[in-house]
Amino acid sequence: MNINPPAANSPKAIQILVVDDETIIGINLKESLESLGYAVPAIAASGKKAIEKATQLRPDLVLMDIHLKGNMDGIAAAQQIWEDLQIPVIFVTGHSNTSTVECAKATASFGYILKPVQERELYVAIETALQRYEREQSLRMELRLLKMLYERQDFYSQSPQCYRKILEDQSNLELNVANDWLDRSAKDADTYLLTLTPIELDAWIFLLVESFQSRAQTQQQNLQVSLPPDLPLLVSDLSALTRILSELINNACKYTPAGEEIVVTAQAKLGKTSSTRCIQISVSNSGVEIPPEELPRIFDPFYRIPENDIWKQGGTGLGLALVSKLVNQLQGDLEVMSFQSWTTFTIEIPNLRLSL
Repeated sequence: MNINPPAANSPKAIQILVVDDETIIGINLKESLESLGYAVPAIAASGKKAIEKATQLRPDLVLMDIHLKGNMDGIAAAQQIWEDLQIPVIFVTGHSNTSTVECAKATASFGYILKPVQERELYVAIETALQRYEREQSLRMELRLLKMLYERQDFYSQSPQCYRKILEDQSNLELNVANDWLDRSAKDADTYLLTLTPIELDAWIFLLVESFQSRAQTQQQNLQVSLPPDLPLLVSDLSALTRILSELINNACKYTPAGEEIVVTAQAKLGKTSSTRCIQISVSNSGVEIPPEELPRIFDPFYRIPENDIWKQGGTGLGLALVSKLVNQLQGDLEVMSFQSWTTFTIEIPNLRLSL
């Protein structure tokens, strides 16, 4: 297995809090994690200490022993960490009996590893948990965004039933398909049924970009929006368009080095015929180029550009394939250009109010 995470002393390394009341096991786990390239900011020996350290350090993930000495076991500590801090937890235990497993499943755990821990199993469990967490957060972000847009009754009173349907669909999706959302979305995009709604572009774009600002700041990226003052109302499918732009911004955050820029722009322009209007939205990021020989393949399912994931955040290679399918469903066009240390993804979406 090829494991190439960043060095443990790098600021980019994933921070993992170890919780185990047996000192030797805790130290061994710390050494294993650091040999895999992760950083271990602390080892906690009790459930109470685990909550204190998680609150203080805000790690990316917690590796939690279930059976801890004291009044609070690992399951109770994990539940409180998740409820208070939204930090994913992987359980580590020497017990594989049914009751232990069922108790672990009843919490918001992101994995389960049996002792003695093998490094390969540890790495796979961590990477799987982090990818699942990222997808679930993306879904929650999309749901929050749609709720915020829906609550703008002054603007969306034109078609509230469309937004109510979108919110219902997103609520079900958030819980039921977190682990395979991109995969299923890519497969379902061919038969996607459009739900047309009016979209106030400046408000929608600013809200969506705002949801990525914290991540960009953590990675020392400059994420900005550049919009003209007179963007027209766009009639299109809000859910599909949100997935498209979310994936493009997520992609930019994933591949943009620290100190570089991510810029989201939009403009109105004529479509393929003089009787249609469209909106052109671009997501550009500096500091990285896609090799010319890779450009024809980046929208292929499961394809990922070799050695380009500088933040080691992983992925399935389905995100851009989904974008391509959804843009096609919206009767739009998609292109990518990469040169002079800039990469730009551009979509052109027709105003379906005029063309249908």
